[in-house]
Amino acid sequence: MIGVVDVAHGLLVDGVWASRLLLVAGVDPYAVEAEFETKTPGFFSEPSNPKDFTKAARKAIARAKKLAATLGHENITSSHLFVACLSVEDETVRTIMEGRDLELDELTGLVASGC
Repeated sequence: MIGVVDVAHGLLVDGVWASRLLLVAGVDPYAVEAEFETKTPGFFSEPSNPKDFTKAARKAIARAKKLAATLGHENITSSHLFVACLSVEDETVRTIMEGRDLELDELTGLVASGC
């Protein structure tokens, strides 16, 4: 199953927007990525249908869609998805992001501004 941690980690590894978002917020994306790597070794797998995602990952995808709509954005981007992954209750994500002086409202504002 592909969980929220897997999705967030994949966005950090494969995309620039999640890393850029963290940089602008003053958080070292490489340190976050390294911590995700220790929590999700060998995480890459190809989902073949929505049932491959955990309930929390599906919830994050739904939140990303809602966030994009709320911000008046026509498309869901990796930034929307990354913020949504961080907003879903997940013990591993919370542990990784703990103590990084990062607020979801701040990240949402950055996404709204087009960062």
